[in-house]
Amino acid sequence: MVENTFQTRHAGLAGCLRYILGDEAHLATYLEGRSERVSYLFFDPDHQCRRLSDIFFSQDAPMQIGDARGLLESMRLVRKTLSACSNSETKRWDNPLLRRFMEAEDECPTI
Repeated sequence: MVENTFQTRHAGLAGCLRYILGDEAHLATYLEGRSERVSYLFFDPDHQCRRLSDIFFSQDAPMQIGDARGLLESMRLVRKTLSACSNSETKRWDNPLLRRFMEAEDECPTI
């Protein structure tokens, strides 16, 4: 995994992270291996995704969402990236904003 990124295979968490961190944080969706397991890759320079993941999966303190419609839209967009990924020859969807990320890092992240 690339430094300053966070990877998850959970679509619900991916939608939540996209809602909290913004569309630009969702770098890629890709299928890997023979079973074509889906992975979602997020830009995480402040290393907050692990903490958000713990909150998301916690049964003790449920996460509070201020804008349910916004969260649903983020979930819809995550599903759309999976669809685009499944229909792609490369089995990968890259955020168009990823190009800006690569230029800022001055190198192409490899997965």
